[in-house]
Amino acid sequence: MFGLIAYRTEETPPVQVIDGVRFRAVGVTRGESLRARLSARAAAGTLRQADVRYALFPADYPYAAPFARCGVVSPPLAPLYRAAAPAIVRRCMMQRGIEARHAMVAFAAERLTPELRRCVTALCRDIRYIALCIPDGGEGFARALLRDYGVAARVGRADALPRPDLFAVFDGTSVPGEALRLDEALDVAFDSPRPSALLALLHRAGRLDADTLQVKSLTRKPV
Repeated sequence: MFGLIAYRTEETPPVQVIDGVRFRAVGVTRGESLRARLSARAAAGTLRQADVRYALFPADYPYAAPFARCGVVSPPLAPLYRAAAPAIVRRCMMQRGIEARHAMVAFAAERLTPELRRCVTALCRDIRYIALCIPDGGEGFARALLRDYGVAARVGRADALPRPDLFAVFDGTSVPGEALRLDEALDVAFDSPRPSALLALLHRAGRLDADTLQVKSLTRKPV
């Protein structure tokens, strides 16, 4: 079960269901008063007792620290980004003015993952040149692309390839120059009324097909 932290009203139902997913709900006091701090500590303890690991917080909530001390944090967004990578790569190319029919896009990771495979497979027939910088599984994947789609992908180290128009990096792999990194520092605005944290939890629960998501814009969070 996931957690839902909401500003307290007259009554906060202990269990709420969103898109078929159950959330253990707790109410907290709005503001930064002593009462608000104490309510955060009490709510964090309640979620810890319920074995909640990931929770939704109100926007700009000031007391996430007591929850973190109880092992309750916001869900990681990178798994959702990797699952929605085809739409994210397309939006990145659009924002940078990169035309797929003339472009070379390199995909980098230490190993071939299902998300990386799906992303390249979804894009390989639209992008002119594909490069794979994947030490573990890249060569076999390149053979499969040639066999199944007629796509001749380049395979090699990121620093040994001709400079691509875009590097899409699925983990902490180092690549030369600026890259599209599908990590927590990426800020993706999905075309959805749901906040990204909720989308991430629905995807984690198997209630959201990331292929249905559309992306409005991409930015990098300040470091």
